[in-house]
Amino acid sequence: MLGIVKIGAGTGSSGCIGLGVTGVGAVAGSGVGPVTQGLVCNVCKFKVGSLCFHRKDPCTVMDGQCEVIKAYIENVKLFSKSGCTTNESMAHCNRTQQHDSIFDINYNRTCCPHDLCNGASPSSSTLPTRLLLAGLASTLTATLLL
Repeated sequence: MLGIVKIGAGTGSSGCIGLGVTGVGAVAGSGVGPVTQGLVCNVCKFKVGSLCFHRKDPCTVMDGQCEVIKAYIENVKLFSKSGCTTNESMAHCNRTQQHDSIFDINYNRTCCPHDLCNGASPSSSTLPTRLLLAGLASTLTATLLL
């Protein structure tokens, strides 16, 4: 027999509110296979320090992992982004993925296989705070590139 199955709505271990997934699934003893929910990952398109400047709703990936990509000049972290990666991209996980020789920037991708494992949900801040931090990050980046 088929029925509606609700899976995991609530707060994750990082204190973030996770996505609930509702779908059609199997009821015990029906002979129908299990419901697959997928992996839920945090998404931030541009993060400096602990502040996300371009936050998106969490993504869900069925065949992949959560990822964090960090950009560095030497040992100085400039910014990062997080989201979902596919099985094809997982070959680039946990190593320096790319080196930009013009600006001498290294990109490092790390991946993890658990819901919301790619960082806490970005904290909200006021617009003036975000603008101040964006200006400081821009100045620091420009100084390092000179």
